[in-house]
Amino acid sequence: MNVFFSAEAEKQLEELAAYLGERWSQRVKTDFLALVADKLALIGQMPEMYRRSEKRPGLRECVVNKRAILYYRIEMDEIEIVAFLSTRQDSDQ
Repeated sequence: MNVFFSAEAEKQLEELAAYLGERWSQRVKTDFLALVADKLALIGQMPEMYRRSEKRPGLRECVVNKRAILYYRIEMDEIEIVAFLSTRQDSDQ
């Protein structure tokens, strides 16, 4: 299935990646983005493999790592990544 980002989710991922590169290192940023790519590939192949979100009805959530979660919606023939949040951001909502 085709996987695409909403404008907001794309912005959130870019901000998180920039933060990792500035605050930690380029290697941390690169490793994180590789992990995201792996998760997106899995979602594209098996969209229902991650649990339904209790906080966001109609969405599924994929824990990328202990500090990041992505939320997505399964449409008829594509998957929309709707939010990409740090766990700190998510716990506030």
